[in-house]
Amino acid sequence: MCPFQFNICISDSLLELQTNNCGVSIGNYKYNTFAYADDVGVFCSRAIGLQKFINICYTQSKNLNFNFGIKKTKCLTVDEDHLEIFGTI
Repeated sequence: MCPFQFNICISDSLLELQTNNCGVSIGNYKYNTFAYADDVGVFCSRAIGLQKFINICYTQSKNLNFNFGIKKTKCLTVDEDHLEIFGTI
């Protein structure tokens, strides 16, 4: 699938993610997704919000008969005491 086709397929998912009130505030803006070509990043300031985003992505992918590349999937958690990365970089 070329990036253009991917963006058409993923646009509904991105819109659904953006309507949620989860994300990371930077200044006066709240961010929760970044997408470029065939890469999508979702993030949230709380684990429960991130799980909600993952569930949305999963449901949308099943509706589109689309599979995310597990080898490219990463999970990063950050708090005041430590940083953890799950998956290979």
